[in-house]
Amino acid sequence: MRAGSLLLLSVWACACASQQRLPPGNELENAESGEGAEPSTVGQSKMPSQSAELARAFDPPPPTEKQKPAAAPSAPAAPVEPDATAQERADFQTRLDETKRQVARQDFETAGPALDVLEHDAEKLGPVELQAVLELEVKLNLAQKEWRGVRKAAERWLEACGPDRIDACRGKAIAALNKVAYAKSPEAEKAKARATAAKTADRCVIDAENALRAHAGLPGCLEAAAAHYRGQSDRLMGARVALAKAAAAAHDDKKKERASELYQFAARVCDEPRCAQVKRRALKAAGWLELQTGDPATAARLMIEEMGIGAERLPAEKKRYARTTEVDKVCAALDSRDGAGACRKLEKQVLGDYIFKDFSAQKAGVGLGADTVRTVNEHYNVSLQECLAAEAARLVPPAYETYQVQWMVHNDGRVDDVHMARKDQDETELALCLRRVFPLWRYPRYDGEAQHIEQSFTVSAHQRGR
Repeated sequence: MRAGSLLLLSVWACACASQQRLPPGNELENAESGEGAEPSTVGQSKMPSQSAELARAFDPPPPTEKQKPAAAPSAPAAPVEPDATAQERADFQTRLDETKRQVARQDFETAGPALDVLEHDAEKLGPVELQAVLELEVKLNLAQKEWRGVRKAAERWLEACGPDRIDACRGKAIAALNKVAYAKSPEAEKAKARATAAKTADRCVIDAENALRAHAGLPGCLEAAAAHYRGQSDRLMGARVALAKAAAAAHDDKKKERASELYQFAARVCDEPRCAQVKRRALKAAGWLELQTGDPATAARLMIEEMGIGAERLPAEKKRYARTTEVDKVCAALDSRDGAGACRKLEKQVLGDYIFKDFSAQKAGVGLGADTVRTVNEHYNVSLQECLAAEAARLVPPAYETYQVQWMVHNDGRVDDVHMARKDQDETELALCLRRVFPLWRYPRYDGEAQHIEQSFTVSAHQRGR
């Protein structure tokens, strides 16, 4: 099967084709999602509660004469993911399970030091692992009636919650503080004050989110809740407050012009990985509003950033295949306005790389049709950009060269056996580069014999400056 011959002048461009169909852009989503946890570090942004920078971070931007904010500079979509392999996580879980058994049999002398090491390692892995360690520290200290240890561990637990099941996590940490509050201990008063304040503020945030879903007004307690979180340097809960205020503005005819700006502010309140879910909801809501108001470039930037955060939460083998339907929709609008490839160019600027669809999640039946092959090739051709551009730089103007590339697609949709049709080109730098890239491609799964595909690329030399 032959997919058409294409001309490369400098870079490849690929249009994202789909129809716009906008969901309600200003609905507040459920804060308690069931998605998996995101690897991250916790506590790195903890600041003094009186920090002027922290106070500004929790306060929304003042209204400006120009309600529509300028597009923010391109930046990585999410904090760098901790370098934790699947084996490291498995080893951590094995040690955590053994420490649980030590606590259960009251082997405190062994469990205590083990938990110290686990807490250190958990900070490299993510909030879920840290939450598990802190919960076990609470149990260990409760078993020994070490009330100060219980309080300290419970407070750290409260500050480690997220990105998923935030309210359930905070409820368990508050319950641990309440156990200290009812103990005959000098720690009781501090624990009771912290638990009461946290429970009151959290209840207010939940009420605010429920009110928005019911299209009702925000409760009057929200400012006091925001002040509490500011005092505790809790950016995650501060971001939830900001998100609620943005959603309320989106429902208010007098304020909805600022809704996108407020959503974008909510997305910037907390950059800790444990805030990923709140950040994603804010970015997505802002993106839809920007598309509805006729700014596909800003909409695409926001949706691409949201996609990048979602990709970071996935296992390593799935990160490159986390493309979202939202990105496809806004890319279609941006490419329609600015030309094919505009959105992919923006994606590269924002994320530093490209995220693709995994077509192997689909089943094509018997064989791969020409239209299917063309669709996949157009989607992935951008991944060849650097290989072909490097080859163009090696040629001397006005030279150009045509390369015939052949590859095989297996029944599971994976690609290998990548070769140049001409034997004298098969060990060139271009051929070696293409062999590194093509295994990324995924075609739909199919029945029948292995599919052989070839495509021509004409590369023109770059014009060099004098």
